[in-house]
Amino acid sequence: MKVTFVYTPEGGVEAWRVDFDPEKPRLTAGEAVWLERHMGDKPIGEIFESSGEGSMTAMLAILFVYRKRDEPTLRYGDFEDSIVTDDLSVEFDDEGADPKDDDLAVAAEGLQEAGLSPNNS
Repeated sequence: MKVTFVYTPEGGVEAWRVDFDPEKPRLTAGEAVWLERHMGDKPIGEIFESSGEGSMTAMLAILFVYRKRDEPTLRYGDFEDSIVTDDLSVEFDDEGADPKDDDLAVAAEGLQEAGLSPNNS
């Protein structure tokens, strides 16, 4: 299941979007190591799982890694302080997903608990 995070600050103009597929994250070794260190040496799979359960820390860390690719000078503290959760939404692409699989519902519920608005595409 692919997830797209969309950041639209107040004013309604989309600033950026990040496509994320936890089954095929396409991280460099350095990005994966940074994520694990930032998350207290949790294994990368647990970090992705935590993000799907609504962990704001995990979601922001993952988003930072992907945003840093476009903005190499971006610092985590600046990124974290710039995000207003009301302006961040999530789109799920569950194309080809098993209709009996409730991972999408669990992920949507976790994101709602984190203060994000999930939108199915």
